[in-house]
Amino acid sequence: MNLRARLILSFGSIIIIMLITSGLTIRNLTRMNAEIASINSTWIPVGTSIQSTYALLFSSRGDLSAITMLHDPKEIENYSAHMTGLLRRIGNSKKAFAIALENMPPSDRKQAIVDITAQIEAQSGQFVTMRKDLLAFIRAGKNEEAAQLLANSRAPFLRLADLYEQIASLSNEGANIAITSASSVSEQSIIFSSGLFLVAVFIGMAVILLLLRVVHSQLGKDLGEQDSIARRVAQGDYALDDDAAKRGVYASIIAMVQALKTHIENAQRESLAAQEQSAKATEALRQTEAANAEPKTRVKLYVQQLPNFRK
Repeated sequence: MNLRARLILSFGSIIIIMLITSGLTIRNLTRMNAEIASINSTWIPVGTSIQSTYALLFSSRGDLSAITMLHDPKEIENYSAHMTGLLRRIGNSKKAFAIALENMPPSDRKQAIVDITAQIEAQSGQFVTMRKDLLAFIRAGKNEEAAQLLANSRAPFLRLADLYEQIASLSNEGANIAITSASSVSEQSIIFSSGLFLVAVFIGMAVILLLLRVVHSQLGKDLGEQDSIARRVAQGDYALDDDAAKRGVYASIIAMVQALKTHIENAQRESLAAQEQSAKATEALRQTEAANAEPKTRVKLYVQQLPNFRK
């Protein structure tokens, strides 16, 4: 496998792990957001509206208890008007509760709340009649009858209050379960992210070691040492072989330097041989010229002495 393939494989593995980590993180964050949205849109509104209704019912019960001791028609009407306002607020809380319950996804807990709500509606009708009868007794000056009617309704009212408490408890349980689920998703996200981070670190270290090994294997020596070798060769120093193991580019450089050294030595020997041959040829030429010059000198002397011979 060449260096390019190893680099692609190594860094590709890291990229894949990063993509997996990002995908898991996005998925877990989406689940967390869904759980939080579920809490905000269902359990909190259900719990808030039911507790508000519960508190208003007790406030209305307190007004009924107080009105049984009144005789002044003006005060009676004031309490009656206040009670009407409380009943209106109870109606608004029930509407908010119904909307939140409708938005809640199907579950056993939701079905239990629906069943309890049906019981509340079935039992609430008697209190409407009771309030009307109680106010009629008060306006007629029959406070004792009104007080007795209120006392007789205590047990049904407590059963009704218990139903509201059951819904509040179920709502709190649902919210706690949703919070626990969101926390579990967060913990899973942390565990997965930490695990994949460690894997990425491990692969990164392995890639670094692999690259160092591959580069060192291909280069044979550190780049700084190879630069020093190149400078020595440029200065004419060819004694580079240290008898150590050679590989990669370093082995090629040493082989090249040795071949260059051999070529230079051969060229030097051939140059010396050529110089010797040239010197020999020059000497032979000189001797030949000297040998040719002696007869010419004799002929010249003879020509010069020829007139004397004729006399």
